[in-house]
This record gives sequence, C-alpha cells and structure tokens, in this order.
Amino acid sequence: MRGDCTSRSEERGAWYRCSSAFFHLFFWLFVSTAALSGQTALADPIRIGGVEYLGDLPTFIAERDGHFARHHADVEVIFSGSGRENLRRLRAGEIDFALMAMTPLVFDALANPVRDGPDSPVILANLSHARPVVHLMLLDVGDVPMDEALRGRTIGVPHGSNADYVLHVIARIAGISESDYSLLDIDPEEMGDALASGRIDAVSVWDPWAGQLRNRFGDRLKEQPDTGRYVSRWLLVTRRETAETDPGHTQDILRAYRDAVVWIQANPEAAFSAHAARISGANSTQRNGEVDLLFDVTLDWSLIASYQQQLVWALTDTRTNDREVPSFMDMVAPAPLAAIAPEAVTIPYIPKDSGRQDK
Repeated sequence: MRGDCTSRSEERGAWYRCSSAFFHLFFWLFVSTAALSGQTALADPIRIGGVEYLGDLPTFIAERDGHFARHHADVEVIFSGSGRENLRRLRAGEIDFALMAMTPLVFDALANPVRDGPDSPVILANLSHARPVVHLMLLDVGDVPMDEALRGRTIGVPHGSNADYVLHVIARIAGISESDYSLLDIDPEEMGDALASGRIDAVSVWDPWAGQLRNRFGDRLKEQPDTGRYVSRWLLVTRRETAETDPGHTQDILRAYRDAVVWIQANPEAAFSAHAARISGANSTQRNGEVDLLFDVTLDWSLIASYQQQLVWALTDTRTNDREVPSFMDMVAPAPLAAIAPEAVTIPYIPKDSGRQDK
C-alpha cells in the first residue's frame, strides 16, 4: 500500500513538473509573440532598390565593400532600370528603401497629396549631385540646330522620370515647347528597338542606356547632353512607416551609405573604374570622365529648390493647376540622418515632430 501511494505521488510530481514546464514555455512564447506583434521592424532581408546608373555609385560600393553587411547582417540590393520603377515597388511593399531622382517623387506627390499615410514615400538623404547625366539623342537628323532637330519628332522618354524633366529643360533652352514635338512613354531597355523600327525619332535617357545606344547606332546619333544647366540629385527614399517606426534599421542603412561615400571621396578613380567594369557586360560606353559628380549624404536647401522647380513643370505637364500641392517638408524625414550626423541636415527641422513641418 505504501508503495502504491509513493508511486502515485511520484506520478503526480512528474505530471506537475511537466505541466509547469509547459506553462512556462507557453507563457514566454505568448510574451514573445505579443512583443513581436507590437513591433514594425523590418524583416530580413532588408530590400534596397538601386538603379544601374552612375549617380547610384554609393549603392554599388556599399554592397560590394560590405558596408550594408557591416551595419546589418542581411541586406539584399535589387537593381532596376529606373527610379520610377523603384518608387512603384516601394509603394507596393516589394522593397524597403529605394533610390531615385526628384522627378518621380514630384509626380507621386501630385497624385497623392495627402502625405500622412504609412506608405507615403519620404526622402531620407541626398546622395549625389551630378551634371550632365541625361542625354537627348536624335537619330539621323544631320547637323541642324536643336530647335529644328526637335520639331515634329517623336521622342521616347520614361514619363515622370528625371529624363522627362531634362528634356523639358533642353527644349526650353532651344526655344521650343512641348507642343512642337510628341512624347512616347517608353522604358529605357525598349528604346534601341523603337529607334530602329521608326516608332520614335529620339530619346531622352541616362547612362548606361545611352552608352548602349551609342554602341548600336554610332555616328547616326546626334547627342545633346544637359550641358551643366541642370543638376540632377539622387535620393534615398523609404516609406513613412519605416522612417518613423524603425529608426534603428533606417540609421544603419544611412551609416552604410556614409561609409561608401567616404570611400568614394577618397578613391574617385577606383570607384568610377569599378562602376565602369560592372556595366561593361551590358556593352556600354558610359562617359564617366565627362560627368561633374559630387557624392555626399545630406539634406540641404538645394533639394527644396529642385522640388519647387520641378513642381511648376509637373503641374503644367499634368494640367492639374487646381490640385493640392504638398509642402516639401511633408515629403522628407530628417530624423534618422539627424540622429547620426546632425551637421548633414540643414533644412528646417523640428526633432520633436519626427522631422515634419508644423502646419
């Protein structure tokens, strides 16, 4: 009898110990799940959308030299053909950070003037200032003035891209308006065949795509760069939700870009040579030596001027003069950069409001 009681007691003790262990395991799983569900931190890998473009050299160097890996264990860089495509993918949640020029953001702001949503794109930093980077290339026009070369032509350009705005600038310099030529919205990779088939007579495009067209058509192309009259800025962009709820990862990405830019500034020839070697497989003749290019990681007043200039053009282009116009400060998130390099932020900034201007 005593043995039976002892056996039952041991069984009850074993059951209690197992139940207690299970309860504690369940409790900690519950706590961990609840904690994770309250976080909006980016999952691995962090996805960065770059562009095959000389102005995006910092992205290439940061990936090649391990700067992203040094600040975050798992980063995937996905290169596309344009900043316009990157913006689409950013809004769709396909990437977490995106590189682009100012122009796609201007059109996005006009299409989506309310900038408080979590998916609204915001500028984290300017990475480069470059000129000339976009080229107007006309096929079989001969040696005639630019105004004559453009009149009556069909020009292929990605609508809403930096090349679209540069074409406007070149045309205005030549003394003609958009009504003097036709536009066809076309992606850069389709331009060569479109020129060869006669669908278009000219293109406005950047390297390395311009280099591929030089190789294909040679002296048949009349080329007009934007000859220093326009400075293109290259921007690092994310969603508002990422900038405001995951500042740690956002700051890590900015630190990686700062490391890459420091190396580029110290080794410009090696950096340009590495980029040229990277795109040589695309049979490009990109003209690095002809580009006036400055790399930094900043948020300065020049961005505001660039936004305002392109906004005036975009309003006319889209014929939406009565549309609400977002403030530039609704499109920028200075807090992450200010946290790691306050001297790099010279635009109006109110830290307690996460970098957004009081309205």
